[in-house]
Amino acid sequence: MQLMLNKMRADFELVAKARRESGEWSEEDVKEFNAAIKQAKDNNDTTNLALWARWLADLAAGVVFFNLVVRAAEAGMRAKVGAAK
Repeated sequence: MQLMLNKMRADFELVAKARRESGEWSEEDVKEFNAAIKQAKDNNDTTNLALWARWLADLAAGVVFFNLVVRAAEAGMRAKVGAAK
């Protein structure tokens, strides 16, 4: 359980940062999600925690994938500009 909670925390930090920066989440959203996750943990609601963990893992994978695609595209553009000089 502790490993899942640690992964969830890491995923939440990554996702919350990306979503706040994009304007998809407000600070109030982050507080609301934190409170819901804390309540599930405090109640030892393993089903709810597993659902949160899965959702956050999926969102985190999307953030990482997007960042990799963007970096690859930027590297391709830099290479083209360098080759054109």
